[in-house]
Amino acid sequence: MKEKARKPRSLRDRFEITPYLLILPVMALFTAFTFWPFMKTVLLSFAYTNKKGAFSSWAGFENYIRVFTNARFGKVMGNTFRFALMVGLGTLI
Repeated sequence: MKEKARKPRSLRDRFEITPYLLILPVMALFTAFTFWPFMKTVLLSFAYTNKKGAFSSWAGFENYIRVFTNARFGKVMGNTFRFALMVGLGTLI
């Protein structure tokens, strides 16, 4: 016997909203606790802040210029990479 040809499914039959509703709380928590603080940190890195950490005035790239031209920056980065290498190798052993 021959099988009957299947009728193409409609868009409504192919699109299920349930998976999107199930992932919505996770995405909301990710945005609230990861993405938003990251974006705020990036924004504040271009600003001067008061003692409470609130925006005081716009600094632009001046903060980055001050950090990268500091004589201690190279030593700090060297220590950081050395520490990361030791921890990484220590984890593998």
